Amino acid sequence: MDKSTGLNIDLLSGGYVNRKVIEDISCHIPKGQITLLVGRNGSGKSTLLRAIMGLLPESSGSVFWEGTRLACPPHKMRQQGIIYVPQRKAFFSTLSIVTNLELACTQKARNDRRRLIKLALQRFSSLNDNARRTAVSLSGGERKLLAFACGVIVPPSLLLADEPLAGLSPRARSTMLGHLKHATQESGVTILLVEHDVLKATRIADRVIGFREGRLVVDCPSSEFDDSLQRRVFLD
Repeated sequence: MDKSTGLNIDLLSGGYVNRKVIEDISCHIPKGQITLLVGRNGSGKSTLLRAIMGLLPESSGSVFWEGTRLACPPHKMRQQGIIYVPQRKAFFSTLSIVTNLELACTQKARNDRRRLIKLALQRFSSLNDNARRTAVSLSGGERKLLAFACGVIVPPSLLLADEPLAGLSPRARSTMLGHLKHATQESGVTILLVEHDVLKATRIADRVIGFREGRLVVDCPSSEFDDSLQRRVFLD
């Protein structure tokens, strides 16, 4: 396996005490593309993201990003340009939108922080309209958008996004997909995306990886993810 570019996963297994969730996963996530993870509930998609981030108590195998093995603690992944946006909130509920965005780019100089926050609020217009509101007062869709905005305010090299469309209206889903595509096209972000809305997500994805009971059963370009491969993942 070529470990010099993108994200390379080599015989990765992981789970919890007495319960293995993913087993011997090996695949390559191309740099600068969107790779969609699909599968039934409990098939191991979210677990894979957590294993990459080093968040599982039990794991084995190796993960390489741009040729370097990932071995740092989870809280230092951001320093490596790797951002994880989980299903649960990824912001501070009692703080305002602006303050959350500022904390997300706190490692930057003051002038850079101001510029990045201004750009984020311009890009995510619905957040701009409520910039001084606390995160807890936002709607579900606005909270999802805030979590995503915090994740990409400083464009990461690698973004692990766990069901960013869940609970959103059809219009908000289209908006979120547009932001994901923009992150790849404009900033070259590599995205590993877990999403149940396969029909919508495959429209922006470059590749599809399918999971079945903790094992990888499909790895193909999104254009080749036809009915037979979908049955292999979801039905057979």
